[in-house]
Amino acid sequence: MKKMFAKSLYCIVLGGRPSSRRIIVTGSGDDQLDFDQGYQGLTQYLVTVQRNGDRSGHTIEVSSSRSGVTPRTNPLVNNFTLIGAGTGGHGIRLDSRAAGRYQNGVVIDTDACLDYRDTVGDGIEGFESGNDPEFWSVLFDCEDGVFSSKSDTTTGQAAISNDVSGVRGNSFATNTLFDVFVNGTAEAAVRVTPAPRLTGEDTDYIGAVRADDTWWQGWTCGGLGVEGSPPC
Repeated sequence: MKKMFAKSLYCIVLGGRPSSRRIIVTGSGDDQLDFDQGYQGLTQYLVTVQRNGDRSGHTIEVSSSRSGVTPRTNPLVNNFTLIGAGTGGHGIRLDSRAAGRYQNGVVIDTDACLDYRDTVGDGIEGFESGNDPEFWSVLFDCEDGVFSSKSDTTTGQAAISNDVSGVRGNSFATNTLFDVFVNGTAEAAVRVTPAPRLTGEDTDYIGAVRADDTWWQGWTCGGLGVEGSPPC
C-alpha cells in the first residue's frame, strides 16, 4: 500500500516491470501518475484525487520511448478511480507509442476523459488490440466529453467502443461516487471484466473502492476529504 502527496510536479514516474496495489495519490501539481520508460507492470486498486485548479496536469500520462526503442510502455491498470479537478489537463493522456489495457475503472474530470493522441501504438490510424491502448468496463464521466479536441478519435473510439471486439462493457453515465471515491449505484451497475490470466486479482466490481472496503483507512492523509483520512 502506498500513499503519495505532492505539492508540485509529477507524483510517481514508473518504468520497468514492478507491480503495485492499493495506491492513493493526492495533491500533485502536475500529472498524478506517469507510466513511462517501457513500464509493463500491473497497477491495481488505484485512487487519484487531483488538486482543484491545477493547470496542465493530467490524472495519468502514458508515454513511451521514440520509435524503434523497446520495450514500449504497456501497463495493465485494473480497478482504478481517477478524479480530475484541474484546468487544461485530461483524465488520461496517451501518446508516444504507448499501449496498455485499462479496465474496471472510473474516470471523472472537469475536462475530457481521454487525450488519445495519434502517436499511440504504432502511430497508424485504426485500432489494433494489443498494440493500441484499450479500455474495458470503465465508467466515463467528464464535463468535456470522452475525447479531447486533439485526440485521434478514429482509433480512440474503437478502443472504447462496446461494438468492437465483443462487448467491452464501458459506460458513459453520470457517476454516483460518495465520500469522494467510493462506488455508488452507477458504478455497481457496470459489467466487470475478469483480470487477464495470471495477472491481478479478480474482482466483482469496477473502481478502486466499493462501499464495504476499508483498505484505505488508517494510513492515508491529505486531500481525500473523508472521515478516516486526516490532514498530512
